[in-house]
Amino acid sequence: MRSNADFDIMMIGHFARDRVVVDGDGELVPGGAVYFGSMVLRRLGLSVGVVTRLHADDFHLLEEVKQAGVRVFASPAAETSGIENIYDSADMERRICHPLGFAGPIQPTDIPEVPALIYSIAPIMAGEVDLSLLKDLAQRGPVALDIQGFVRVREGGELVYKPWPEMAEGLAHVTYLKVDRTEAELLTGEMLK
Repeated sequence: MRSNADFDIMMIGHFARDRVVVDGDGELVPGGAVYFGSMVLRRLGLSVGVVTRLHADDFHLLEEVKQAGVRVFASPAAETSGIENIYDSADMERRICHPLGFAGPIQPTDIPEVPALIYSIAPIMAGEVDLSLLKDLAQRGPVALDIQGFVRVREGGELVYKPWPEMAEGLAHVTYLKVDRTEAELLTGEMLK
């Protein structure tokens, strides 16, 4: 896929330290769209960069993606982001989410000046990437956006889905959009069958 770009895809979002609970049994696991997405993209043979934030004590968690050949640009944060995801195995599509930490907003200075064919904004919850950064990345090249990081909002001890107030303006800068069932229902106002 690469031409003269350093990366086929540069992913921007928080690496997470998650707790996954299925039918009452839980375990701590690495997570976040930048973790899962970068590993899949590398296995498909693409050149991948990841821009992320996490607590310095958790930088060792990035070794797995680095060993897979992903180039990581990590900035230290006061804490590492994480989510407790509670699933009922009868419906693995829907989950209850509790925030465990938040590494703060990604800043323009966190993004290296290296070219990529696609800039994939892959946050796990609202507040990681703002509209201004989205627009800046769109000036560099095509943007892929995982909508969860704009509609999944921290509210008390819960992550709840809320409309993205700047959605019309934000989506005007997006070439590729990723949504799951819950997000699609929120965006369209229709229940999917």
